[in-house]
Formats: sequence, structure tokens, C-alpha cells
Amino acid sequence: MDTDMILKVALFTPGLNGGWGLPLLFWGPPGIGKSHVIEKQAAINGLHCETLVASIREPADFGGMPHFEEVGKTTFVKYAPAAWAADFDTEYQGRGVTFIDEITTCPGAVQAALLRLVLNRALGEYKVAPGVRFLAAANPADQAAGGWDLAQPLANRFGHLDFPIPDANPWISWLLTGEAVAEDAEDAEAIDAAALEKRVMKAWPAAYAKASGMVAAFIKARPELLYKKPENHDPKASKAWPSPRTWAMATHAVAGCMIHGASEIVMDELVSAFVSAKVAAEFTTFRNKLDLPDPEHVLDGKVEFEHNPRRLDRTMAVLSSCSALVTSVKTRQKDRATKLWTILSDIQEHAADLCVAPAAALVQNQLFGGAEARAALVAIAPVLEAANINLRKGK
Repeated sequence: MDTDMILKVALFTPGLNGGWGLPLLFWGPPGIGKSHVIEKQAAINGLHCETLVASIREPADFGGMPHFEEVGKTTFVKYAPAAWAADFDTEYQGRGVTFIDEITTCPGAVQAALLRLVLNRALGEYKVAPGVRFLAAANPADQAAGGWDLAQPLANRFGHLDFPIPDANPWISWLLTGEAVAEDAEDAEAIDAAALEKRVMKAWPAAYAKASGMVAAFIKARPELLYKKPENHDPKASKAWPSPRTWAMATHAVAGCMIHGASEIVMDELVSAFVSAKVAAEFTTFRNKLDLPDPEHVLDGKVEFEHNPRRLDRTMAVLSSCSALVTSVKTRQKDRATKLWTILSDIQEHAADLCVAPAAALVQNQLFGGAEARAALVAIAPVLEAANINLRKGK
């Protein structure tokens, strides 16, 4: 496992709900260095790491401390954030890593308090800054001190990775060459996190458009894999399994890997972390067969897309990625929308059902200006009307 690259992608990929980061949970037996590696990589990447040992925390640490507040003649109960959360704003420019260690030592009440924090950044009535990422580590429940199985709702908010057992030779080299002493100096050479975030956001729309096209085409082909929850007492319930939420995070992971130049192995590991290894293997096979063109090249006329009736999956992926790019990127938006309308009108007689979603996205974003676009809209109108898409804005 390329732990350094996995953590770089996790820390510098836009997450769900407007925040930074892919929430990952690293599993492994005690003593193999999970906490040390995560804290060290956070420092190298220019991020303050706040480590919270779950076994000594209360629900209020993650859900807010209740207190009374008087407004006029009325007394309200409000929830104050713990100091560790507020410090990110006051001390670290709203940027950093919240690392929840020993998460399988959390009883049910503490796990419940974590649900809104990890997904919605809500700590009582306080919103944790968008630049704060969430990572976690755990020993298997049977190896944890007073261990608890991870509840399904909390498990489904994380990607799950098995932390590698260290090899003897690299560890001996680390011990004997002074690298252990030099680590503090290495941390001082941290990257500029804010600058890296800007570079990622510049590349994000195109990368996300391509990734979402792949995932949309796969789910179209295998809809039964969108949601596949294990049985309540299945050990897999505490690990990765596919749901709309984990597929959304997996899509972000694919886009993040593209931006950071991660290997195919890293991309596969991250997708597996969110939707399970078995489902990820199917997605990888599907993705490799697609051979997708860059949506920017298609829409800018650098690559000519030809619909193949025998490869509806590829057409679905191309149309999805193109519509995602057009609706999210303002650059050349009108010209690119016109090009996409032309593509849709060319294939609607042969693959009408595949045209509905991208055409609806264009209509909803009012991207139908120009004679060519409006002519294409007229040609595809019967298909949209049959799908109950409101065309009044397009007339």
C-alpha cells in the first residue's frame, strides 16, 4: 500500500457537503504505527493534526456540551463546541486534520455523536471549518481495549483500509540510519496546503466530470450495486459496503486520484475502501474497458465521439461526463453546451434513453441558447417529454 499517496489524495480531495477530505478509517492490530504515520503525514502536508483518543471521550466532545442560555425571559439549551474544534479557526486558519484514534473503543452513545460530525461537520450548533479533514484508526474490536463493533451508520461514513504490517528491513533501516531522529526536521519542510488546495480546485471540475461519468455508466449497467447493505450481524457491516453515499465518496476518490497522478493500484484501493473490494473489482474491469476520451476534448472538437450501438455503456459514460463538465465549468460553456446538444441529437434515434439525463441537466441549467442548440432541443423534445422533463424554459 502506498500510504503516503493514499493520504495525500484523502487530504487534498474535495469531500461531500462542501468540505475538504475523504474520511478514511485505517484498520490494523496494535503497535504497527497507524497513529504515528497519520500524524506525520498530516504535518508533512502542512496540516495541524488534532488527535482525539476515542476511549477517553464523551458524547459531548463530538456532539457539543449542553448549557443554558437566557434570551429575554426564555431559557434555551444550547450546545457549545469542544475547544479542540474551535482551535482550528482561532489557531490554524480553519485548516487541519481531526484524527479519531481507537474508534472501536467508542460505545454506542459516542458513535452516535460522531455521525453528524463526520458527515455534516456539525458539533452541536457549531460547524467545523470546511478545511478540517477527518481520519480515524482502529484495532479490530476483538483486539481493542473494551472494543465495540462499529455501527453500520458510522461505518458507512468512512472508507476502510487495512494498514500494512511494517516490513522488517525498512524498519531496521529507519532505526539505524537516524531517520527516526530526523523526522521532526522533515516535518518542517511541509508543503503549502493552501496553495495545493487552489491547484486541486482548478483541476477539479474536469476530473470530477470524467469520474462521475464512469460511475454513472457503471451504476446504469449494474443498478443492483448502488445499495447493498450487509445483514446486521455480518462482520462486513462494520467495513466498506456500497450505498449512494459511499459511491459519491468513491467518485470523489477517483477524481482525486486523477488530479494527484495516483497509480491505478491506489485508485483501486480507495474505491475498495468505500464500496468493498468485490464491487470495486467489477468497477475497475468496467472502467478499463470504457477507454473514455477526455470530456473537454470531446466538447472542444479535439476528439470526435462516435456512438457505437454495441457499446451503450461507453456512450452513457461520455454523455454523463460531458454534461457534468458543461454544467459545472463556465469556460466556453455556451459553445460546449451547443456541441453536447449536437451529439445528443445525432444519437437520440438510436439511444434515446441515454440522452434523457444529460439533456435534462442542460435544460435545468438553461443551456439551450443559439440556433444549433435550440434545433437539437426540438429534435430531442419528444424523448424529454416522454420522460416528464419540463421544457417550458426551453421554448
